[in-house]
Amino acid sequence: MICRIISVKRRKFDGKCFQHGKEKIMEDDVTLEVLDPTGEIVVKGKVGLAPRLNVLEGKTIGLVWNGKKHADILLDAVEELLHERFPTIKSNRYVMSGVSHLPKPGELEGIAEENDAIIYASGD
Repeated sequence: MICRIISVKRRKFDGKCFQHGKEKIMEDDVTLEVLDPTGEIVVKGKVGLAPRLNVLEGKTIGLVWNGKKHADILLDAVEELLHERFPTIKSNRYVMSGVSHLPKPGELEGIAEENDAIIYASGD
């Protein structure tokens, strides 16, 4: 968490002075500690692109939907086009547990093991 210290003058009203009928204002120094809740991004390591397939004929393609609206419609169209262009491919459909949740342990690895390639769709 990023932290910054700020020093400011604070003015506070302390009622009316009975003697003069005017407001009494007091000043004092205040130190505030401001925290940035977004934190810092820590990059643990870079991952390169997955190796590309030379051909799609006879391969199994995983179509992964993260549950967001309309991405399933996109995957329907992609699947249809893939089967038209490459009649020998197989396709597997997957629905993730949602965009606001981390995948279950081993879920992504399992999908990767069952398929030669993956198309992941996020909609809206």
